[in-house]
Amino acid sequence: MAKSGFYAVAAGRSPGIFTSWSEAEAQIRGFSGARGHKTGVFQTWNEAKQQVEGMRSAKFKKFPTQEEAQAFVDQHAAATQTQPSDPDPKDPNTLVAFCDGSALQNGQRGCQAGYACIFPHHTEWNVATKLVEDRATNNRAEYLAGLEALKRANIENPDGNRVLYIFSDSMLLIRSMTEWVGTWQKNGWKKSDGAAVMNRDLLELLAKSLVLVLVVLVEVVVLEALVLVAVPVALVAVVALVALVQELVAVVLAAVVAAVALVLALLVVLALVLVALVEVVVLAVLDLVVVVVALVVLEVVVALALVLVLVALVVQAVEVVLAFPWVLVCDSQALGAGLTDTDASVISKENKLNVMTSEAGILEEKY
Repeated sequence: MAKSGFYAVAAGRSPGIFTSWSEAEAQIRGFSGARGHKTGVFQTWNEAKQQVEGMRSAKFKKFPTQEEAQAFVDQHAAATQTQPSDPDPKDPNTLVAFCDGSALQNGQRGCQAGYACIFPHHTEWNVATKLVEDRATNNRAEYLAGLEALKRANIENPDGNRVLYIFSDSMLLIRSMTEWVGTWQKNGWKKSDGAAVMNRDLLELLAKSLVLVLVVLVEVVVLEALVLVAVPVALVAVVALVALVQELVAVVLAAVVAAVALVLALLVVLALVLVALVEVVVLAVLDLVVVVVALVVLEVVVALALVLVLVALVVQAVEVVLAFPWVLVCDSQALGAGLTDTDASVISKENKLNVMTSEAGILEEKY
């Protein structure tokens, strides 16, 4: 049954007052222009919905009488003509959020997932956390990231009169919030084929939050997403390469130390042999006790000196190896874990959003 009343559209394709939602809807669905389709007073929800659905910063409201609806249109008409279509997202006073979510082993038991919502103009609002669910999915992570943006917008803008920019690479999140959630809610959370809509709990929260804020969802350009992903991956690769080179250098140094130690050991043996030969020659020529004692003492002194030199060199070599700046090569699983193996607070403080494109899994749940 159509909703009764008067639907005032102050910013739409054609501002006016409509008596049905279908008329109002035509003024907003798919609209991306300056301020609206048609403003005015409409008598049905369908009429009003046509004027506002899909339009950025659309203003509409239901009134019990046509006079109140017309007053609403007149009140916003002048402001609509003088105000710009949308605020600049680069303006520090504009509400801007970058949202992303991802999951490893999507939908499987023990799945590791996380999401982040970054506010470039207010880094103290940043949220980056793990999704603790038995069977987490990419889609739920994306929805939760969007909810964080709406939650903050409703806190900072309780009157709902400011635009919130949400930048996301998830077409599921964008289309759910701009096209599908209203239809699903109207149809009792059933899709067109009669199947139940998945993630209803999060979608209901999205629908409730959207009533309070004006949202402009912007899809992240693929090139930007690739850059955001490629830069961290390249840095990780460089770190791994440096670690590998350091490990190879350390191995070479260890081999050199071992070779030096072997040479020193051979020199000690050779010295002992030479001392023994000298001892034999001297004893053969001079059969004197004093000479024998002196040679024995000399032999012991030379042996001890060479042993001490060898020990000192080995100790020094070990110290060189231990002091070498080792860098452990990261495990490949750890490198790809994203938010799962990274302390979320670090991401939050450094204001970095790890945009992990998961286009293959974005629509996996079939909305």
